[in-house]
Amino acid sequence: MAQFTHDQIDKMFPAHEGDRCFSYDPLVEALGESVVQVSSDDYQGITRILLKERVGGRYCLYDYEWGSCSGCDFAQGCSTVEEFLEYANDAAESIQWKSVQEILSELFEMEKGNSTFGHRDEEQYDFVKKCREYLNRI
Repeated sequence: MAQFTHDQIDKMFPAHEGDRCFSYDPLVEALGESVVQVSSDDYQGITRILLKERVGGRYCLYDYEWGSCSGCDFAQGCSTVEEFLEYANDAAESIQWKSVQEILSELFEMEKGNSTFGHRDEEQYDFVKKCREYLNRI
């Protein structure tokens, strides 16, 4: 995936009275179409997403950790476009588009506990189930 520019991040997060409020949703939207999303139900946690490539139809498993304040949430803690730009470009570089079959294989490995994607918890099991349901309808 191409790198983000300063101008793109500036437009995603316009300043209001000199301040910016950075968050993950606009970045995820820029990376691809979120077709399955499962988030922790707590004051901090993980959001797991099955992204669909906008052109080409491949998929990617993507996750990010978040918190309830700027001290424990990277996006909320960013104070400049440059800080968030570095994070956004790291996220873009981490995207590995795969075929439906490759994603299903990765989900199988997650079920067996052989995956490095995310943490094994109740939300991960829910995420795997919802991804399988979505992908099996294709």
